[in-house]
Amino acid sequence: MGLLSHTTSVAAARRPPARRSRSLKSFLKLAITGASKTLPAPLFSSLYNVAFATYRTALRFIYARHIVGARIRRDRGALLRARTVRSVMPYSLVGSSGLESTFDVAREILADQIPGAFVECGVARGGCSALLGMVAATELPTSDGHWSLKTPRKIWMFDSYRGLPDPTQEDFADGADTTGSHVRPLPKGSCLGTRPQVEAMLFDKFK
Repeated sequence: MGLLSHTTSVAAARRPPARRSRSLKSFLKLAITGASKTLPAPLFSSLYNVAFATYRTALRFIYARHIVGARIRRDRGALLRARTVRSVMPYSLVGSSGLESTFDVAREILADQIPGAFVECGVARGGCSALLGMVAATELPTSDGHWSLKTPRKIWMFDSYRGLPDPTQEDFADGADTTGSHVRPLPKGSCLGTRPQVEAMLFDKFK
């Protein structure tokens, strides 16, 4: 179906110039690298986890402005997208723009009645798959302005459910968009979502 590659191309097409973002990322990478070499490992890990959780909570709080804007405009489609994206943000490592692109591509596939299943390779905690499931189970606008319910799709979720393995030298290749290009290298066990955690999220939180 090519959903993931299609999503990547859509996100890239919409992405504004990112010089400031790259500068901030470089600064944070240097700061975190310095802290990891200076502080005791347990202290650094605790501080990093708290900072990262605070950062993700702040992003979700800031994203709420999209819900407010859609309500003011009385834009039902935009409101549905904003609510769906915000609801899965705590369970996904994908940024809000990536989740929006995934939402848009999935809706386009359903609207065009393209057959097939949704597939996610690398699930983590399952937020992106939950988003796909919610898109498939909600109403879509039709050409005559009405809304119709589409048949839910099968969703295949492939993951080790053990987190990432140890990074290799290839993950630090110059110029590559790899593990080594993150704010900090992703150690073994990163991006972990166990199967029970993912199942609880899908069937309890978003059933």
